Amino acid sequence: MPAILTPGEFVVIAEDTSKNLAMLTSINNGYKPASAPATMGGFTGPASMGNIHVTVTNPFTGEQVRGMVTSVARTEANGAIASADAQSLYMRRGR
Repeated sequence: MPAILTPGEFVVIAEDTSKNLAMLTSINNGYKPASAPATMGGFTGPASMGNIHVTVTNPFTGEQVRGMVTSVARTEANGAIASADAQSLYMRRGR
């Protein structure tokens, strides 16, 4: 079936769409993982490096850190649930 695409859009074949529906739905919803693997253009460091010593001072209390982690976990879980729901709906429609 012919399709009209705008610059930057592309078509994914049906077989690969069904295998990767959750990921494609997340991409279309604007979800971006915290860090992408190197194969997807993420950051990679040098092949080898010497010892590095870093001193870190944490300005946050345990309760503040727990709150931040909880917030991130909820956001990630909600995204995963939305993707799973979308995939389930897609599959129930017989696609």
